[in-house]
Amino acid sequence: DAGYYPSLFAILYASAAALAPFGGYLADMIGLGVTQGLATILCAASFFILASYASLNTQAVGLATYGVGRMLVFGMYFSNVGKRFGYANYGLLAGLGLLISALISLVQYPLIALSADGKARQVNLSCGVALVCVLPYCVWLRLRERRGQSPLVGTSIRDANRAGADTGNAVRIEPAGDEQDGCEAQRWKGRRQTFMASFLRKPSYFAQ
Repeated sequence: DAGYYPSLFAILYASAAALAPFGGYLADMIGLGVTQGLATILCAASFFILASYASLNTQAVGLATYGVGRMLVFGMYFSNVGKRFGYANYGLLAGLGLLISALISLVQYPLIALSADGKARQVNLSCGVALVCVLPYCVWLRLRERRGQSPLVGTSIRDANRAGADTGNAVRIEPAGDEQDGCEAQRWKGRRQTFMASFLRKPSYFAQ
């Protein structure tokens, strides 16, 4: 068991990357807030499973949920930076977030020391509770997505453009975040439909 389960964890941890496209699909279909919440729940569940007295096979399930959850957390972070703040300073914001994450991750060393001293269960429970405390942020993110608000000015992009038109001001607030992605998705959908329609009208393509 000492060699089998560490090897199994390494395999499960690396295999989680194969689900990255599915994570992006979930974000497109149900939103960043819900997907981020799902990722947080998976990570929290992994700590609670590890803190339990379950069998080693069940513990392996906890390792799998952690691998998938962690992959989704980082994927949703990079997506959230772009959708919330645009891409003018995307590299700076993404790098800053990774730096903060790396600094916070240094906490793992005293936690590892506590686990080695026989307090692994308390450490895993504490980590699980800490992750559960993050879920209200996911709810807030989902609510802002549904309202289509700009994260910087706290108002709807659509309402801001309408207000500018009503007052006669020649102000154009470019859509950002969710609305920009929605417009871009509609444009790509229209292009795909136009291409498929023209392609199917010319069966000679297949004959050539």
